[in-house]
Amino acid sequence: MKQFLPATVIFILLCAGCGSARGEFRIWKDMEHGSFTVTLTNSSPNQSVELYKVKSSGKEKWISPSLLANSSQEVTIPADGHLFIKNFNDNTFTITYKIAEQ
Repeated sequence: MKQFLPATVIFILLCAGCGSARGEFRIWKDMEHGSFTVTLTNSSPNQSVELYKVKSSGKEKWISPSLLANSSQEVTIPADGHLFIKNFNDNTFTITYKIAEQ
């Protein structure tokens, strides 16, 4: 769990710095970790974002459905994998998350 503190700080800084731009965010990339489940919450009233699980091999898997507006979704991140978030919108968005180890 100690490994997640730096990742949490980095994620918060990325979200704070994203402003109102389209973007792609990779969280937990190049970090050694075991498999874990994360609950993502999108508080935007009208914007969804695309989510992808990425294995350590680099293979991406789209998570269907997207993280819809005003919704939460649980995603299991594979060992040494990461989460890839794509924002195709110019609107500002905020995603909060809660991690549970498996």
